[in-house]
Amino acid sequence: MRIEELAPCDLRAVFELNVVAPLVAMQAVLPGLRERGSGAIVNVSSLTSLRAFAGLGGYAATKAAMNVLSGVARAEFATAGVAVSLVYPGVTATEFHDHLRASHLVSRGEPVRAVPPQWAAAAVAFAIESGEAHVLVADPPRVLDLGDAESLSHFVARASHALGSS
Repeated sequence: MRIEELAPCDLRAVFELNVVAPLVAMQAVLPGLRERGSGAIVNVSSLTSLRAFAGLGGYAATKAAMNVLSGVARAEFATAGVAVSLVYPGVTATEFHDHLRASHLVSRGEPVRAVPPQWAAAAVAFAIESGEAHVLVADPPRVLDLGDAESLSHFVARASHALGSS
């Protein structure tokens, strides 16, 4: 849904799910991982957090907030041997988009190309095994270098096309 239609109560609910819940989960597992001296935490972000898409402002804003929270956790938990990674899916072939709260995908009339959920699972497994900070959901999963403008531009442009954004 467009920003002008976004209800603050819906945004708060999505913020609770996409920011507060990952915070609580990271806090819950950190003591055990710290005691063990190693581990991995993977939070699921979204390509919508990297570029503005009409209708997805509320959702994307919460994912961008989670990105920052995860980056800080990565820096803080590194001394404990814990890697914090973010996985970035685009549109995944599930019923997720049928139940979005605080967002609604606004298409240019082109079909949205969704990827199979197995790709997201493979990206999570890759993030756990590699400890990379940013992993793009693709086949195969790819490291996403957010500091590399050319690489980022290429992946976001592909995602934009898939999401029907200009």
